[in-house]
Amino acid sequence: MRQFTICALAAALLLTTAATPPSAEEHYRVGLENLRKKDYVAAIGKFTEAVSLNPAYADAYYQRSKAKVMLAQQKGYMDNEHYTDLLQAMRLGKTEAVAEAREGYAGECVAGLSHQVKPEEVYCLDASTATLKRVPEQFAQMSNLVQLSLADNQLADLTAVATHNKTLLFLDVRRNRLESLPAEIGNLTFLQELNLRDNSLTKLPAEMAQLKHLQVLNLAGNPIADAEKDRIRRMLPNCRVYFGENETVVKARGNAKFRPNRQGSYANGKAPKRF
Repeated sequence: MRQFTICALAAALLLTTAATPPSAEEHYRVGLENLRKKDYVAAIGKFTEAVSLNPAYADAYYQRSKAKVMLAQQKGYMDNEHYTDLLQAMRLGKTEAVAEAREGYAGECVAGLSHQVKPEEVYCLDASTATLKRVPEQFAQMSNLVQLSLADNQLADLTAVATHNKTLLFLDVRRNRLESLPAEIGNLTFLQELNLRDNSLTKLPAEMAQLKHLQVLNLAGNPIADAEKDRIRRMLPNCRVYFGENETVVKARGNAKFRPNRQGSYANGKAPKRF
């Protein structure tokens, strides 16, 4: 009787083990193997299984993005379907995704606010010279926005942008009516270039110190006292900060193709001359 019980338990355990579905990690490992074999469709499927089981699986989003790029290249086309995955990996802390997000966008920049593109598919937006007095509500739905130009408007508050558009790498708000920046600016932790030229700023909030990726900050044309300039330099020791007309703004390396022209395209990959 004892022997039967042990055999029955062993059989039950075997059946339970056999019925256990693969974990997110197992799907991920198979996906990597498919990626190595250049079976990109199968790889995408496995990475999708992984993130469905673990929505916070940064590596799976990152590798699915790679698989989508490679599949597109294999089929002879290029789109930005992979970009949402790349940004999600970035949000979840995948360091390599930040650099690739900077380099990886290949589409056109949407010009103006009257467009048919789904908000979550807007990665680059040029809303300069749009006579804006406040940030439009639809910005809250642009969860994947990476580059934004709001130059030459009448904005006095950037709280909405800093609250909703946390994947921004490039932000241009030159020639507006900004007298201060909100504490929420610290939410833009991936920001690499910020153009605040020709506003009415006299100081920056302490939360700017949270912008660890910031490489270029243009403050020319703002009435900032020398003592505040010194504080800003200390607060952002690894950032190139520009205060005066006689300084040359050297844009961070590698972003030229990501700059829109006024028609919303890329002008053969050439950036506008003025930052």
